[in-house]
Amino acid sequence: LIAGIMATYSRSNFKRGCRYLVVAAVIFLVTTVAAVDTPISFGIIYCMGASTLVAEAIRRLMPKELSDRKSIALFAALLGAFLLCLDIPNGTFGLKALGGPYLRMPSAPYESGLLSWLGFPGPTFASGDYYTPLPFTLLYLAGTMLAKHVRESTKVSHALANLRCRPLEFAGRHALEFYVLHQPLVLAALMAVFGR
Repeated sequence: LIAGIMATYSRSNFKRGCRYLVVAAVIFLVTTVAAVDTPISFGIIYCMGASTLVAEAIRRLMPKELSDRKSIALFAALLGAFLLCLDIPNGTFGLKALGGPYLRMPSAPYESGLLSWLGFPGPTFASGDYYTPLPFTLLYLAGTMLAKHVRESTKVSHALANLRCRPLEFAGRHALEFYVLHQPLVLAALMAVFGR
């Protein structure tokens, strides 16, 4: 949701989305070659790239400015769709993840494994990190609908405009690099302290 809100502040979501996808491919190759754990296929960076590109495509197709009522209605619809699709990777549609009613998905989309990238993992699919467009792009898009209201909120915009913290600003400008490097650095530190 926050990533969707922040996407509306980006100068080029197309470039940003492509950058995420390149980094996701590198992560897949490195985790496959290193064989430290299960390789990361379609992880969070992939999901961010796919979601960013989908949001950018929709932004280009939609009218320039949605009314407040339409953007709130779309936010609610997308949030509801996200909740209904939350458990699709596990084979159900509905509110099972929240303890509510649900339907079992047909097995066909899961059988070949060709739709693992979308959220229908095949029977032999495994990943060390798995975040897919269904359902997470729906939550990302809900964030893009909420962004206008966040930006126009006087309290929020003034509070954010007046915040200054150079280390956090630096980390924010280089968030992808920090995210990619944090796990190897933490693992190296733990191995140095505790050994293998």
